[in-house]
Amino acid sequence: MRGRITNPDLRLTLSMDDRVVDMVEGGFDVSIRIRAAMPDSALVARKIGTMRQRIFASPAYLEDAGMPQSPEDIAGHKIVGFLLADHLTSWTLTGPSGAKTIPLDPPLRVGNSLVLRDLLIAGQGIGTLPDFVSNPAEAQGDLVRVLPDWELPAPEIFAVTASRLGMDAKVTAFLDHLRAALRP
Repeated sequence: MRGRITNPDLRLTLSMDDRVVDMVEGGFDVSIRIRAAMPDSALVARKIGTMRQRIFASPAYLEDAGMPQSPEDIAGHKIVGFLLADHLTSWTLTGPSGAKTIPLDPPLRVGNSLVLRDLLIAGQGIGTLPDFVSNPAEAQGDLVRVLPDWELPAPEIFAVTASRLGMDAKVTAFLDHLRAALRP
């Protein structure tokens, strides 16, 4: 399915924003939201996948600062935090010895996941990234997994529409494509 045009008449306008937008005011048919759970609202949310989050740094940063060997070692490193994350001031990591919560006070905090990725690649510290942002940089060797046996909670990916009426054929076709693309 990847690379094949299955709906040639479909037109897509993509607005990339890491913050939650007002769908009605913005005139959006669908919004993709990544959350542990969707709050109650007038919006209709459908789960379309799960996002994995991992810890990364650049090879240059790790060469200078050293590779953390345990979650507790994170405290001795410069953290680049994601402003919109539930885990800005602490990381709850699950690994071989159970769950551990690490308190954080990131000296550098950003509100865009692509900027966060670029700061990590530039050697500015250690941070967490979702798999869809980190995969290409990791494959190219620009980022290295830190504590590879440890992960943060995996939030759900939701497709949100303003109402059930927002589920016309174009939205249904788009969501079907997204579901297929998000399959592991």
